[in-house]
Amino acid sequence: MAQVKIVQFVPEQNDKDFQRLLPAYLKIWNAPENLKQLSINKHSVDADTVSEWLHNHIAHGISYYCAMDESDNILALSIIQEHPTLGLRSLGIAVRPEHKHQGIGTKLVEHLINYIEQKDFSSAEVPVFADNVRMLRLLLKYGFIPARMEHHKRYDGMDLVYMKYLHV
Repeated sequence: MAQVKIVQFVPEQNDKDFQRLLPAYLKIWNAPENLKQLSINKHSVDADTVSEWLHNHIAHGISYYCAMDESDNILALSIIQEHPTLGLRSLGIAVRPEHKHQGIGTKLVEHLINYIEQKDFSSAEVPVFADNVRMLRLLLKYGFIPARMEHHKRYDGMDLVYMKYLHV
């Protein structure tokens, strides 16, 4: 497993975080290897849209966590949302393609579970496309269970599975 640390970024309040997170977010999210698993409509996200999200995330209950290497390079991104009525959910976990299969996604899932337990949420949801077998297996390994499904959610007709972690 790669030596990484998980660091929270607060781009709405910290310009340095914004300047570092924006290009990393665009590169990670829009990587062709990642886009199919992160986009419902097959379209990449543009800098203006991501900039707006980063400048206004706190009011929406969104937190950004990055997996960083020893040189403080951003290798992966996890987006978590705390919603007053819907509870906790992951809006996405994505790893730079050149750093996949090194345990970085696992570290972010472990961080998500710790976040759930530290904040004492009773549960959390992670939406995953049904053909993202590696992520589904990883979540199952950590005790997530399939809770519901939205059929034909992605542009190619793929279903979206909502995996739930129960903290009792």
